Amino acid sequence: MLLVEDNRVNQLLATQMFKKLGVLLDVANNGEEAIQHLQDERYDVVLMDIQMPVMDGLQATKLIRQDERFAVLPIVAMSAGVTMDEREKCSAAGMTDFIGKPIDSVQLTNKLVALCKSATVNPVSQGATIGVVFMEGFDEARLEEVSALLGDSDVLIELIETMRQEFVGLPCEIENLLAQGEVVMAKRKLHALKGVAGNLGAVQIQAAAKAMEIKLEAGEEAGAELRNLAQVWNAFEKLKAA
Repeated sequence: MLLVEDNRVNQLLATQMFKKLGVLLDVANNGEEAIQHLQDERYDVVLMDIQMPVMDGLQATKLIRQDERFAVLPIVAMSAGVTMDEREKCSAAGMTDFIGKPIDSVQLTNKLVALCKSATVNPVSQGATIGVVFMEGFDEARLEEVSALLGDSDVLIELIETMRQEFVGLPCEIENLLAQGEVVMAKRKLHALKGVAGNLGAVQIQAAAKAMEIKLEAGEEAGAELRNLAQVWNAFEKLKAA
């Protein structure tokens, strides 16, 4: 299986998750790398993020479908945006299916079983809850789900710390981007944060990023949303896993 995803946290989470499912996974950082991987290896399924630098998921899928060898290759879109418009764009580009972020492990496993006719996917373990970390501003049920899926709460803590490092100082960066008129880049970073936060159960950060992204998409002033994002993010940066 090939995962096309530019964010390091999501890459690490997916790698651990698929390892537990018994699925061999290669990772490409963008659509351009994905096309190169397909020239070199055979894959049963491609999981394709939508918003990526260099070449996004829609453009990559269109190019992949131009090669008759990949006419029926399952390409599953992954995105934190689940609007009907986005789903229609994915379908028009040639994508086979769509799964929203945060990733639901049971839903994903069911899709893989349906698509991977020649591959084996282990069922999602429903074993005992591991000593899960609890952090203020996170959804406890999601933390438990991810921790159980990873099989190690220490790995979850490492992923949360990686998110902290990956997006350190983001509110200030967003403010600077908007001051420079770089609205598209600001939206891209908010979208990335929304997806990562959702996957790890950081619901307050996810909601703050989503609210600001919506304002910018509508072309509206987002000062209040930026202040809220800064407040939520600063509180997260001060947190220690308990």
